[in-house]
Amino acid sequence: MTALRLAFVALFLWSLPCPAAVVAVLNATSQELVFTVEHKREKPAEVRVAAGEVKAIPVGREPVLRVTLNGKPAAFTLDPYTPYLFVEPKAGEVSFSGVELAAALPNLDDVPLVPVARKPLGIPVKLYADDANRRTREAWEKQLRGRFAAAADVFAKQAGITFEVAEVGEWASGADAADLNAARSDFEMKAEAKANTRAVGFRSRAVPGEEFASSGEPGGAHVLIREGKPKTEDERVEVLVQHLGRTLGAVPSPDRGSVMRAKLGDGQANRSTFRVQFDPINLLVIHIWAEELAAGRGPKFAELGPNAQRRLQVLYKTIAGIHAEMKTGDTLAQEYADRLDLIRERPADAAPPKVAPAPAGDRNTAEQQGVRTVVQAVTAMAKALKDARPKGDDLTAAYIQAAATAASELDEKVRARAFLVGIGLALDDSNILRDKPVVKTLAAAAETEAERKERLAVLGLPTVRGRRDLCQHFVVSAALTELFGAPAAEFAGLSKELVDMKGTSGFSFADLAADLAGVEFAAAVAKEPKRVIALAKQFAVADFVPEVKELPEGLNEKRFKDEYGGSADSRFTKKVDAIRAAVKELPGHTR
Repeated sequence: MTALRLAFVALFLWSLPCPAAVVAVLNATSQELVFTVEHKREKPAEVRVAAGEVKAIPVGREPVLRVTLNGKPAAFTLDPYTPYLFVEPKAGEVSFSGVELAAALPNLDDVPLVPVARKPLGIPVKLYADDANRRTREAWEKQLRGRFAAAADVFAKQAGITFEVAEVGEWASGADAADLNAARSDFEMKAEAKANTRAVGFRSRAVPGEEFASSGEPGGAHVLIREGKPKTEDERVEVLVQHLGRTLGAVPSPDRGSVMRAKLGDGQANRSTFRVQFDPINLLVIHIWAEELAAGRGPKFAELGPNAQRRLQVLYKTIAGIHAEMKTGDTLAQEYADRLDLIRERPADAAPPKVAPAPAGDRNTAEQQGVRTVVQAVTAMAKALKDARPKGDDLTAAYIQAAATAASELDEKVRARAFLVGIGLALDDSNILRDKPVVKTLAAAAETEAERKERLAVLGLPTVRGRRDLCQHFVVSAALTELFGAPAAEFAGLSKELVDMKGTSGFSFADLAADLAGVEFAAAVAKEPKRVIALAKQFAVADFVPEVKELPEGLNEKRFKDEYGGSADSRFTKKVDAIRAAVKELPGHTR
């Protein structure tokens, strides 16, 4: 290769976006440690890590750490985006090792040979006090600014992220919030936060529950802090750091020295020797998120670069594995890992469509937009499957998974509702839901009349247990459960069958079984919205709806009364209870 061509290739590679790779090192010993990190043809960089400190160190593709351990020189080749530990297995003896990751990290083709500086990431912040704060503005503003400055200093030192107060204001906090998450929803509606900013509210008004703060998913713009708790200002700084960290991808950690530990306000932050800092794995997570945000990618998981997605997935799986081993019960890291797994496995042509806002004139709420996202995802799947469409129950499964895939990218606050109402609208070709007053606004926002006609033209015949009508019973009952509650949804299903009993079709226990299955399905999803992520990966009709071939159907009024008496008769209630029990014993609920 000529010198000119070499120069051209070098220039081309230099122009490509390169990640500012790091490793995270925890000095878990009782002494300050000094070592060097070397790269080929580069001058060694000296690094000092104080006792108990976690530090992110910029690295290139093949860094070598050189250190004197126990009086002997040692060298270790480091892997970028990996956490490392200095520990004292015995008094006066120091060892160095990497944390075992849950899976292999992606190849390092995108990592340059030598460290590069990350594009600076500055995040403007608006601080808000609520109208229940009785102090003078001068007093509370001085305290909140000081608290925020202390929290921002942690991010500046550990991750090179600059949080800057751009504005300070007040908002009228609602007095009837059921918990802190509901209070945050109220704050989100009243406190504006544009893209790439954070709105941090401090609520003085009482609210049920013991949580110190509430924050959303990575990239979330709003954080709500319960003012006055914990007791000391140092502990309040730690709460603020934790929840700002959550907006940058950090998750709960079993590390009792981490700001991401489960229980804050435990007095540790009051000790003069305690460091408010992230554990090594979460520190790497924050660096990757900051790198992506600085590059203009994110804030949703699906919007991150593929290598960043894979690295985050490995780190989240590693934290999840530690939680599982220690039986902490925390599953957020596993949920994030599952969502990234779902995104990475999704074929490019099966990605959820770019969904335009709801039609002009509608109040385009997050809930409405979420339902629209789900309905449009089903339509997109129907179009994609048009030339090779599965049949019957398999078609229903494809649509449910497409809906769950789209819903998994929504905020957890609207995920379950958008999914359940969305499948009720998308898999039904009747007006049962659309004509209900409460649903009309959601239905109108989900699709225009032209879009509805387009969906129905490509939908095909999705079934449940081989029947189109049972599919409608299942998804409509699921939507009704989410909208009106399980008792109301069950009553609606039973009422319809009692009406049919007096008509030509007769009472159908098969229809009622599909109704009850939809109710149970929706109740489980609403109780635990992360189930939506699992449904995106796997859904089978037989896992959620019992076999109906042996269930009586076509019962006219006389036969129904002869055999079951009435809706309050023990013969009837026993039959219904048996169906309900059969539903609950299905694999979808027992797995």
